[in-house]
Amino acid sequence: MRLFLFQHLQDQNAAIRGAAGWDGDRFSLFETTGGDGIAWLTAWDTKIDAGEFFDLLDTLILKRYRTAKPRAATSDSRTYDVGGRTIQLTAGEVGGRAVVLYVDVPTGAATDVIDLAKVTLQ
Repeated sequence: MRLFLFQHLQDQNAAIRGAAGWDGDRFSLFETTGGDGIAWLTAWDTKIDAGEFFDLLDTLILKRYRTAKPRAATSDSRTYDVGGRTIQLTAGEVGGRAVVLYVDVPTGAATDVIDLAKVTLQ
């Protein structure tokens, strides 16, 4: 996680801070009618750790796509339309554990590919 964050942010302190509390992850690649998509669910030790990662993902998107502006934003969800893609970040909870869900699909494809209420963590 630290390497992923550092690669995209080029900020060692942010990468270390953002990876603290990482408790594992899973991803799924899938096909949509418009092309490939990815859903990446990360689990965190605390809501604070998840919040730090959520905010750094937001920063990463803004840095990678300089013209990005959230189409929709709340305290626990942000949606961007950038470069022919829709990216949605969602902070939530699964089984009492803090999680962050990253979904990246072609523009026009549904982002509701994972229902956090149906996810179980081991």
